[in-house]
Amino acid sequence: ALFAMSTVQADPIASIKHVVVAGQSKSIATENTGVDTPFSIASIGKIFTAVLILQLVQDGRLNLEDPAAQWLSRDVVEGFNGLAGVSIKQMLQMSSGLPDYYDDRYLESVFIDQKKTQVPEVAIQYAYDLPVLFVPGKRFDYSNTNYLLLGVILENLAGESYSQRPQYKAYFPV
Repeated sequence: ALFAMSTVQADPIASIKHVVVAGQSKSIATENTGVDTPFSIASIGKIFTAVLILQLVQDGRLNLEDPAAQWLSRDVVEGFNGLAGVSIKQMLQMSSGLPDYYDDRYLESVFIDQKKTQVPEVAIQYAYDLPVLFVPGKRFDYSNTNYLLLGVILENLAGESYSQRPQYKAYFPV
């Protein structure tokens, strides 16, 4: 496309417009954006989630071969018909076979009520009762459900909300 434009709105007071013209893109922040303005980091959060999960493995609080069902509530496990054979490692590697909650039904709900829909307890339900894509560990499929569940596991182990605690122990060597 020679020209495309989209707007990402973090909350009612700030937005970013992405403009692409002839292959060149430019992002323009508008209205009251500052260092404390919240914006979605999208899939970049998967990197942080993976680091935090691996730190728990290093600390001995979690094992990569642990069944995912061991660390999730009964409601979540039942929503996925037991999570049979799905391990922490497979979710990290996107080889769990779990269906993706991030589909048209989910996106339509986000447009209707973003604050209600974009919470793990609600978002995850969009993948409940969907068929598994393949036997865990046999293939790769990019499914956001994997990292949503890993975030829930982090919250269960930490006893607090992942999104409300950005100061999780994450050390990156300089």
